[in-house]
Amino acid sequence: MTNEQSRQPKKPNRPLDTVAFSDTGKVRLVHEDLPRTQKELEAAIGAKFFGSLTHFKQWTVTDFSVGDGRGDVIVQAPTKETIKVQIVEAIDHTSRQLGEVREDYSAALTDFLQEHPELFQGCRLSFVPQGTTPFLPRLRTKNGKMVLAELIAKLSQLGSDILSLEPGWQRCVEWQVGLDSVIVSVLVERFIASDSGVPPVLHWGGGRAFEIGEQPGEHVLDAILAKIAKNYSKPREEFWLLVYSTESVPDSDGYVAKAAKVLLNTTAHPFDAVWLFCPYPNRELGHVVLLWGELPWFSAPIT
Repeated sequence: MTNEQSRQPKKPNRPLDTVAFSDTGKVRLVHEDLPRTQKELEAAIGAKFFGSLTHFKQWTVTDFSVGDGRGDVIVQAPTKETIKVQIVEAIDHTSRQLGEVREDYSAALTDFLQEHPELFQGCRLSFVPQGTTPFLPRLRTKNGKMVLAELIAKLSQLGSDILSLEPGWQRCVEWQVGLDSVIVSVLVERFIASDSGVPPVLHWGGGRAFEIGEQPGEHVLDAILAKIAKNYSKPREEFWLLVYSTESVPDSDGYVAKAAKVLLNTTAHPFDAVWLFCPYPNRELGHVVLLWGELPWFSAPIT
């Protein structure tokens, strides 16, 4: 790393992860840490994007470079015209916050169970909070600390109640905690007798949750609007907007794609094409959707 790179502010660490299944049935996690500096990150995403067009559409560009100003990356198209690409990440702030909250509560409750090995021996505990607002408060807040205390008190009582639960049986309970009466469902599954000495396994689950009235994928539309609001002047070259997400695979026929087309057809902007992209880990590939633009060679969605 050069001195100039070391002085650049670091982006949050948002790795690419996916689960791969082999022909033998084995499952493995595929992981890639993306670069943390702005230019390196844009170069990595741009390389995966154009690698996808090469792989899926045999549309190979040349003279790939990292630019400044309106062109985060610049390439020469097979048609010999220059393409400047603006790159922006669509950040699902709700999903990020929920992920952090789940990790914090899961770690705190795991610590509690390790300090009280007599509870839930031989059991698996699955926690699933409600999927709409209000969500559980952040653990470091006053309300969050109160919620954690409530959960610990309820867990202690539940641990005593299920001592007689036989292997193979389950117990499901639903609690309301905190000032907002957030609903948390807890499933206890006993695999081995309570005196086995086998420590419990805790899993904090729950899928993508939504604010009430929120449509899934609105963060993609927010990213597009933010770029339009910058009022870029149209360069002489072809000018593309590349919106990428490390969290979800875009659907060419879903709400986001349809809403984006309406937005881009009814709002003045300088872009010749707008793309949605989900990069794959450890491959110069990803899932690509053309949200807007007339490109004859790109007549069908890439799957």
